[in-house]
Parts: sequence; structure tokens; C-alpha cells
Amino acid sequence: MSASSMTNTRPTFSTFNREALATLQKRDVPRVRASDYLSKNADADATTDEELACWDTYLAQFAKLTDAVCLCCGVSLRCPLGMGVLGGFVWGLEHGEGHCALCRYPMRGHHQVKDLGTIRNLFLAYHPSTLSFSAAVEEP
Repeated sequence: MSASSMTNTRPTFSTFNREALATLQKRDVPRVRASDYLSKNADADATTDEELACWDTYLAQFAKLTDAVCLCCGVSLRCPLGMGVLGGFVWGLEHGEGHCALCRYPMRGHHQVKDLGTIRNLFLAYHPSTLSFSAAVEEP
């Protein structure tokens, strides 16, 4: 296995590729839930519950990370010196999309959900089950 290091007895990968994705898809990776980032007031109505359920549906496509560490390479996604310096998130060409600065694991930083709103600068890694490599894609 081309694992670059061992973190919590789980291999990590220096580059996001087919091997890394296959390994990550075999793991029991938790998904993000609305309650991880949003809360409701005690006097909230049924509409709030419905909105949180819609956010849950949307956020389920992302992996819940532990300690802001990349799911693939294990590097800290916190950037004390700025975006993309010594780890972190690098913006991609498509609005709101990007990847880990080290291994290029895909992430999203801006989230817009129809009829609910927009959340900016919330950097979430895609859940491995939502990712695939097409046969036409060339890996670096």
C-alpha cells in the first residue's frame, strides 16, 4: 500500500487517487449533520425542523472530520498563515469548490441550498461514498 504514514492505525495517502478512494470507501466514515453546525431556538416551530431536515439531506454528502484533519492525507486543514499555506483548503476553478492543499482531496467551501440559504467559508470534505474516478480521468 502506498500509504505515506499511519495515523490512528489508519493509512493516509500523499495523493488522492483511486487507491486512496477505494480505501476510504471501505471505512465507516461519519457524515456531517445539520446539528454539527446549526441549532434551533427552544421556541422553534415545525418549519425549523423541516429546514434542519433539508440541511441534513444536503450535508450528508460530506464527511465529518475529526480535529480539522484531512480524511485522505491526515494533514491539518487549519491554516495559521493563510489559505493553502502549510496545509488547508485551496480554491478550485468552480465556484465554492476546492481541495486539500497537500493531497488534493475534494472539498467545498461555499454551500448554497435552494430555499434555505447560503453558508460561506465552511470547508467540508466530500464523503468518500459520493466520489468516483471516471475511466477518462487521468491521475497525476
